[in-house]
Amino acid sequence: MTADPAPRPMRADDVEAVDALMVAAFEDLERRLEPDPTPIERDEARVAASRARVARLQSAHGDGCWVVDGDERLAAASLALRSEDVWGLSLLVVDPETQSGGLGRAAMRASLSSAEGARVRLIMSSGDHRALRLYAATGHRLHPALRVMGRVDRARRAPRRRPRRRVEPRRAPAGR
Repeated sequence: MTADPAPRPMRADDVEAVDALMVAAFEDLERRLEPDPTPIERDEARVAASRARVARLQSAHGDGCWVVDGDERLAAASLALRSEDVWGLSLLVVDPETQSGGLGRAAMRASLSSAEGARVRLIMSSGDHRALRLYAATGHRLHPALRVMGRVDRARRAPRRRPRRRVEPRRAPAGR
């Protein structure tokens, strides 16, 4: 690890490294949490889409995007976005070889600087207990959610039970 593992703002030239770090971290998570892990499919289109997403976050929400340099590659990345009163953590990843060393915490704390004054803070997390502990330790309340995978077959969607009714705006009585 470098002498100073302090977070720094993410730059446009970090996009490929953040993408590679994300793949390494998610593959490691899959191996640790899933009984029958599935490799992440990475054809050219998916790689391009993933990198475009990271690049958009960095260019539009740079104040929420932070990385920690390692010896040979990035060691951690935290990407957050802000839209009016809503702050969201989009990505928090740490190199599997350096996890649980405080680098993710440092990167996330830097990203949290962009949450100042936000009324709502959202984090969609993996089931990694270390990440969940970090989110709770940074003042976030954890709410149970469900995991959904697959494609939605809209043809099999349940019909509405009752038709929507049009609500007319109330009008003030005449003479008032």
